Amino acid sequence: MARSYSQDLRERVKQAVQEGYSQNSVARMFKIGKATVGRYMARLRKTGNLTPDKMGGYKKSKLAAHTEKVKELIAAEPDQTLTEMQTKLAAIDIKVSVSALDRFLRAMQLTYKKKLYLPRNNIAKMWPESVIYGAEYNQRSIQASWSL
Repeated sequence: MARSYSQDLRERVKQAVQEGYSQNSVARMFKIGKATVGRYMARLRKTGNLTPDKMGGYKKSKLAAHTEKVKELIAAEPDQTLTEMQTKLAAIDIKVSVSALDRFLRAMQLTYKKKLYLPRNNIAKMWPESVIYGAEYNQRSIQASWSL
């Protein structure tokens, strides 16, 4: 992840612009982008300082305040899809994307993976073992259209 420029550099950029240098020449002087100088000056006009905003960190989910409602929806219909759950939440004015809903449910350690209780598929052998292992085989057992 990229780091923000130092406060010292920001102050030197501010001072150079206030002394009358153009933003383009300041960008060349300090070897930073023109847009960076423009953002610094816009931030200075808007907030009055040049300190960078906090980068990264944990952001709580929109659904954190509605955990009980989500659990109720799951208990009422445990095999619903994420899209169905999103629609039900939207009906009660909780607007959230499917991916955010998925991340929230994973954080709660709830998954919707279906478990298959079907027996394994037993596929019959296509060739006799003698052919597979290179032993002698009967030419009549192989159809004429097949080639070896």
